[in-house]
This record gives sequence, C-alpha cells and structure tokens, in this order.
Amino acid sequence: MEFDSVAKAGSRLGTGAVIFFDQRTCMVAATRNLVNFYARESCGWCTPCREGLPFVLEVLTRIEHGLGE
Repeated sequence: MEFDSVAKAGSRLGTGAVIFFDQRTCMVAATRNLVNFYARESCGWCTPCREGLPFVLEVLTRIEHGLGE
C-alpha cells in the first residue's frame, strides 16, 4: 500500500503503530494506559467514547488492582 494509489482509489491511509512488550509487561496495565490516553483525548462527541472509554478504564483499573469480576 502506498499513499498515491490509495488516494486514486478514493480512500486514504490512516495511522498505525507497533508496540513491543517483553514478558515482564503487565498487559492489563499497558491496555489501561492506552485506554486512559484515548479517554482523555476523546472529543466526547459520540456515546461510545464519552461513556464507554471511562467505563472500560474503570474496569481495567479494578482488574489491575485485583478487584475484577
């Protein structure tokens, strides 16, 4: 995929990232960190972001502290 051919087709490329973790990384904490960022940076316009991200953040925080259900 490259920019010009995708643009010619009437679409566009988004952004992406690759994150590497070693075996010592807590995946719950890493996911909570990412969700925290998106919850903070969301414009809050749509319901899934405005209500869903803080809820997911709360659930992940409870799991991280051993209080998940």
